[in-house]
Amino acid sequence: MAIVLDEYGGTSGIITLEDILEELVGDIWDEHDIVVEYYKQLDENTFLVECDADLEDMFERFDVKPDEDFEMITVSGWVIHQFEHIPGIGEQFKYLNIEVEVTSADARKVNEIKVTLLPEEVEDEKEKKSKK
Repeated sequence: MAIVLDEYGGTSGIITLEDILEELVGDIWDEHDIVVEYYKQLDENTFLVECDADLEDMFERFDVKPDEDFEMITVSGWVIHQFEHIPGIGEQFKYLNIEVEVTSADARKVNEIKVTLLPEEVEDEKEKKSKK
């Protein structure tokens, strides 16, 4: 175990041998770890997503291919970035092949969203309009 200090000498955190090993070989699961289910399927095209989920993982899962890189790591950060404010419950937007609706939020972050996969013809119509 080691104590991590910041540039001013203040305590920044504690790291353990498990933390170091996980950086080298990936996640190590043991009986004390809690398994978090970030995705719950509601029907064929609709999912509830916990906003602590990794953004790149969500994009991969729903086959979203953004044409820009995002600095944020979590789905919550990305949703707030899209709205440019912390959204309330029921606010929604479309992004490429998904529609996102906020289902749970508080004053500081988005907790859960509903993701609906859009049919491919909706994407094709957008592409046709952008080519005109």
